Amino acid sequence: MLMSEYFSRPLSSWLSAIAALAALGSISPASIGLSKFGPSSDYFPRQIKSLSRVSNAQAAVVDLDTKRPIGDIPYFEELMAWYRAHLPDEKKTGLRIVHGDYKLDNLIFHPTENRVIGILDWELCTLGSPLADFANLTMPWSIRPTDMQIGAVMSGSFKGASERQPIALEELEREYCRHTNQPYPIPEMVFARSWMLFRLAVISQGIAARVARKQASSDQAFILAKAFPLIGKVAKNVNEEADSSFGPRSKL
Repeated sequence: MLMSEYFSRPLSSWLSAIAALAALGSISPASIGLSKFGPSSDYFPRQIKSLSRVSNAQAAVVDLDTKRPIGDIPYFEELMAWYRAHLPDEKKTGLRIVHGDYKLDNLIFHPTENRVIGILDWELCTLGSPLADFANLTMPWSIRPTDMQIGAVMSGSFKGASERQPIALEELEREYCRHTNQPYPIPEMVFARSWMLFRLAVISQGIAARVARKQASSDQAFILAKAFPLIGKVAKNVNEEADSSFGPRSKL
């Protein structure tokens, strides 16, 4: 789904998605026999360990045409240091069922009522922090007007998207807090939003590695292969907005 299509969805879709996500996060995995479904350690440290290793391997992939490696995600070392220094306290929620790709595309809505009746595509499901799914759902709000160069690469439909948001990000977070009975704001959301963007950059970098090896040749693959440097910079921007010690803000 393109950015403009996300923001064209009615407010009821977003509110229903928040309610369904909160309901999913309220379930104790042990209560439904899923205590062994995934690792019992904290989610984000696991993600940092595995995806940093994956990203390093992808960065070293040599393009068969240019004979050059595709390279690191921008500010890789700075981002890794920031993530390790700002890990969320996952004991607040405990391990919960994490969908892994929670977004409107993967939801089925009731035809006449404002509620979600199905969640699709559970391939990335594990046990972890429910904030990961909330950050993934609200990722479009992390794209600032100054980040629109991403749109030129990924879809060409970002321009003006921020002006068409059906609800402010702050209100979505308040709605999530209301459903999950926690105070607003959620301090850990800066980390979660930045990390999920970084994860998207790793995914895009992986596509770039496959294109470099001539293992992917579709037009969409070529488009996404160009996106990982830009997405990495947006992940850094999220951190900079909340933490002035991160460093001077870059311009895309």
